[in-house]
Amino acid sequence: MKKITTTILLCTILLITLNPDVNAELWVEDESIVSCDPRVLRKGETLTIKLGIGHGKELAILRESDKRWYFLVVKEPPKEMKSLMTPDEFKKAKTVTINTETVGFPWEVNPKNEVIFEQPGKYIIFVSEILESEVGGYKCPIEYLP
Repeated sequence: MKKITTTILLCTILLITLNPDVNAELWVEDESIVSCDPRVLRKGETLTIKLGIGHGKELAILRESDKRWYFLVVKEPPKEMKSLMTPDEFKKAKTVTINTETVGFPWEVNPKNEVIFEQPGKYIIFVSEILESEVGGYKCPIEYLP
């Protein structure tokens, strides 16, 4: 019971910290640091994320319709998480590609890796040195149309 309560508390803190509405000033759009192409992604296509100097070590995608976060690169991933790459690899990367079948890891009770682009709508790519902090970072919005 204590483990479940702790997990719920940590998830709540994480969601408040990462809430782009609450902490909008912490997340900036700067195409010299993070840019996404295409801005309208369709099923079967590949999203190319170009990364500039100092973009950070961690990567997540938010599905805006239900505020569902998918983590792809974090410092200490749970053993169940299928990471896109290590944080050190991500920090050195200049380009990352994500197709519409890429899985992310939702931060919730009993999570499992899930395909990120399952629903049409707005998604926001977040890149930071530390996603689970008040450090903030960079964001890039896109639209997904199946």
